Amino acid sequence: MSVIGSNVLAGASGAAGGGDPLYVDDVFSTALYTGNASSNTVPSGLDFTEGSWLSWIKLRNGSDSHFLSDSTQKTGVCFDSFASDRTYGKQTQETTGINAVGASSYSIQGSNAQVNGNTKKYVSWNFKAAPGFFDIVGPWTGNGSGSGTTRTFSHNLGSTPALIIFKKTSHTDNWFVFHKDQTSSSYYLMLDQTVGESNAGTSLWSATDTTLTIADDLNLNILNQTSIAYLFASDDAQFGTDGDESIIKCGKFEAVPGTAVNLGFEPQFLLVKTIDSTRGWFLIDNMRGVGATTNSNSEYLFANTAGSDDDNRSIFITPTGFEVATYTSFANNTHIYMAIRRPHKPPEVGTDVFAMDTFGGTSPSPPTYTSGFPVDFVLHREINASMNWNASTRKTGLTRLRIPANYAELSDTTAKFDQNNGFKDAAGTLTAWQAWMFKRAPGFFDVISYDGTGSNNASINHGLGVVPEMFWIKRRTGSSTWAIYHKDVGAGYSLMFDDSDPSPGDIWQDTGVPTSTQFFTHDSARTNSASNTYTGYFFATLPGISKVGSYSGNTGYAVNVDCGFTNGARFLLIKRTDIVSTGEWYVWDTLRGIVSGNDSYLLLSNQAAEVTNTDYVDPLSTGFTVTSSAPAALNATGGTYIFLAIA
Repeated sequence: MSVIGSNVLAGASGAAGGGDPLYVDDVFSTALYTGNASSNTVPSGLDFTEGSWLSWIKLRNGSDSHFLSDSTQKTGVCFDSFASDRTYGKQTQETTGINAVGASSYSIQGSNAQVNGNTKKYVSWNFKAAPGFFDIVGPWTGNGSGSGTTRTFSHNLGSTPALIIFKKTSHTDNWFVFHKDQTSSSYYLMLDQTVGESNAGTSLWSATDTTLTIADDLNLNILNQTSIAYLFASDDAQFGTDGDESIIKCGKFEAVPGTAVNLGFEPQFLLVKTIDSTRGWFLIDNMRGVGATTNSNSEYLFANTAGSDDDNRSIFITPTGFEVATYTSFANNTHIYMAIRRPHKPPEVGTDVFAMDTFGGTSPSPPTYTSGFPVDFVLHREINASMNWNASTRKTGLTRLRIPANYAELSDTTAKFDQNNGFKDAAGTLTAWQAWMFKRAPGFFDVISYDGTGSNNASINHGLGVVPEMFWIKRRTGSSTWAIYHKDVGAGYSLMFDDSDPSPGDIWQDTGVPTSTQFFTHDSARTNSASNTYTGYFFATLPGISKVGSYSGNTGYAVNVDCGFTNGARFLLIKRTDIVSTGEWYVWDTLRGIVSGNDSYLLLSNQAAEVTNTDYVDPLSTGFTVTSSAPAALNATGGTYIFLAIA
C-alpha cells in the first residue's frame, strides 16, 4: 500500500520486475459479472496480491451508486468504498464489498445491490499501479497549513501526471479533478457534478515525474482530515514487447461531427467530460459495447449519477483512436478525455485466443458457449442440418452475418458479447449447435468495422499489427458477396465463399499488397461503396499459434503440412485455388475430431450438414496431414491449396 506520513507520501509501483515486458493486460481490465447476493468472484485478470490497485464497480441494469475500493482502504472485513456520484467520505464495509484479492480475480461478499445483488449485472474497471500508467497517493492527513500555501508529495508514476482525481476520505466533500488540458492550473472539475470547469483564481496544482504539489484552496489539507489522490499518466511509451508503446493517453478535443482523435492505438476504455458546458462524465468501454462506425451506438454510464447503462451515437472507435459521430450528443463543446489502450499482450498458446464449444456444453450457462477469454468474433451454426454459418462480432453488437449467404446483416438479440468468458445468452439444450470463438490479438487476428467511402483508391486502417495474410470483408448494409484476400492468391484476385474459383476483378488495388496498418481496395459494393458499412476479419501467421499458408497436392500420396505447431492443429480451413479448379471451403476441428480415422467436416461455402464418414485429414504434431484418400478438392497433383490453421 501507498501510505504517507504527515509530509511525504511513498507512491505505489506495479511494474513487472526483471525487465519483463509490461502490457495493458497486466494493469487494466474491464470485468463483467452477475451478482449472486452471496460469495462472488470477479475475473479481473490482474494480480492484486501486491502493489496498489483500484477497482471501480457499477450496477448496469438498475439505479445505484458507484462503488470504488482501493488497496489503501481496509479497516474492516472488506475494503472500504467511495461513490463517485456522492460527496460523502469513505464508507466502512464490514460485511459487503471486496473481501479478498488474488492473482487474477477478487472476491465479493454480501448482498448489497451496489456490488452483488442477486442476478443483477455489473461492470468493474480495474487499475493496477505501474509507472507510466497509474498510481495512488495517500491517504494523507491534513496539517491545516491554510489557504494560499502548498504541500508536496512524492509519487511513483514515473512521468508527469496528466489526470488527477482527489477525494476527501474522512469527511463529506466533492471529488476534485485536474486535467493537463484544462484552461490552466487554476481550473478544476468535479467528478460528482455535471458542471463544466470552474476557476479558483489561483494555481491549484503542479507536478513533475516524481512529485505532486497541491494548494490548500480546495480544502484538501484541512487539519486532521484525510484525503487520497488517483494519478494517471499520458503517452508514456514504455509498454509492449519492445517497451516502446503507450497504453494511456489524456487529451482534449472539440466535439464537431467528424473530428478524429488519433491516439496511436485503439482504446478499450474512455472517460470523457465536457469542460465548457454542463454535461456528465461519460464512462465507455469495449466490453459493454463501443460504436465502431458513424451511426453505431456506444454503451455508457455516467460517473456522476447512479443511473443504469444507456447508449448514444456520440463517438465511435477506430483502429487508431476515436471519432465524433455525425449525430453526436456532445454538441460542439470542448471535452477532455482519458483513453486506455485495448489488450495487446501476445498469446502464449492457441487456447488463449481460440476456443470451441457446443450449445450449453460447458457450465456455467450463460454464457451459452464458454471460451475462457473475452470473445471478439464467433462463427456458430447447427452442424447436423442444412444451415448457414452465422458470423457475429463484439464490434457490431447484437447482429449476425451469414456465410455463404450474401444477405445484409441481421439483428440477433441473443448474440451477446458482454461477458468475460464466452458468447451468447440463450437457454436450451441444442447440442447440435457449435461455436468457433476468436479473440483479437496482435499478429494473430483482428476485426474492424468501417464506413465505405466510394473512393476508387481507398486505404483502410486495421489493427492486426502485422501484414495480414488473409482477410474477409462483408458489406453489412446490403446484399453483396464476401470478398476474401489471401497472400498466396494475390492482390489481383478475390475469393468468395459462395463461388468456387478465385476471380480477377476490380476489388483490391492491383499493387495494393496490405501493410501492417492498412489494406487497399477499389470502389466496390463488396468492399467500399459510399453510404454502406462493412466488417473485416484479418488473419496472420503467429508462430506456434496460427499459420496462413498454402501447399501443393500429390495425388495418391499423403501431404504433411508443417505449421510450426507442437501439438497439431485444432482448426483447419482449406480451399483449392488454382484457376481451373473447383473447390469448397473445408472446415475441420478437434472438437468434432481430427483423428487417424474418419474426421467430420463442414463446408464454409455450403449450408450442408457435416459429413462424418470420410478420412481426408489426419493429425500431425507440427500441423496436419492431408491423406492419400482425399479428393482432388484437397489433394491432386498440380493443385494449389490455401489454408488457415490454428493450434
